[in-house]
Amino acid sequence: MKFSSDELMPFFEVRTGMSKHLDDVQAGKEIVITRHGKPAGALVSAAQLYRYREQDRVMGELLSLLKSASSQPKLTAVQIALMQEAEQLLLKPVERT
Repeated sequence: MKFSSDELMPFFEVRTGMSKHLDDVQAGKEIVITRHGKPAGALVSAAQLYRYREQDRVMGELLSLLKSASSQPKLTAVQIALMQEAEQLLLKPVERT
């Protein structure tokens, strides 16, 4: 996982300034919370979380469609590669640090 340094924030700093940070995420900022210097969680707006979940749902549905069409020889190499990448993203377990 790679994050820009302006996204990273230590847990103690998030905890002490939660009200300000909630204002920031409502304005569109995403904050990656670190613990002992490693990413441990994130603050995003509820609207952004909903978009992420919808994107995940749509990707799953598209992947199902691509898989059902994969038996047809008309898929290009790019489509097959995209299908494999989407499958890896959807099935990849969440990294624990």
